[in-house]
Amino acid sequence: MSELAELIMKRGQVKANLTRFSTFFKKCQEDPDNNLKQLSSRLARIKPILEDFSNIQDKIELLDKDDKNKDDHLRERIKFEDDYFLLISEAEALLDCQSRNSSPENTSVPSSIQSNEINAGIKFKLQPIEVPHFSGLYEDYQRLSDAWQSNLLQQKSSNIPVASKTSPLGFHLQTKRVLGVITFFLKCATVVSPTSLVFGGVHKSEV
Repeated sequence: MSELAELIMKRGQVKANLTRFSTFFKKCQEDPDNNLKQLSSRLARIKPILEDFSNIQDKIELLDKDDKNKDDHLRERIKFEDDYFLLISEAEALLDCQSRNSSPENTSVPSSIQSNEINAGIKFKLQPIEVPHFSGLYEDYQRLSDAWQSNLLQQKSSNIPVASKTSPLGFHLQTKRVLGVITFFLKCATVVSPTSLVFGGVHKSEV
């Protein structure tokens, strides 16, 4: 047997090894529970055959002087490399998928979204807001106006820390004051009797 014929026979053996691995990989896809355990070790054994094939193919192309066979040799190399890289990439992807599915990170634990939903359900219960009573008479207006102006001056003169204004208690107090003023002026706007006040230019009506 010539050296060229011997190399062609060795090349056929390498191609057969890749074919056997391809057959086994199909079994892994069809029945992963019974075959995936062997895939990692089989993959490690099959990876070096690309170098074996390249070495054999290089020698064949050097010994074969017939120009008519050059295209055949090139097709042999391209087909083997395409089949090899496709099988290796698919096998590695399957092993990576199995590794991620069995990772402890995939155990049932509350996600950050679930935690945010739980925290969103926690609410502060504030005390009821007490709104000053206003009858619509000028005397009541004068009394409440004086109290409101005094409250504003007291806030301007006091040095309240920023943290206290943005805290739940500070927010409650500011909301309480604002709602009291809104309710106060809404009541003023609804009084239309001769002894009432006129909203927009508050004054004591003359009877």
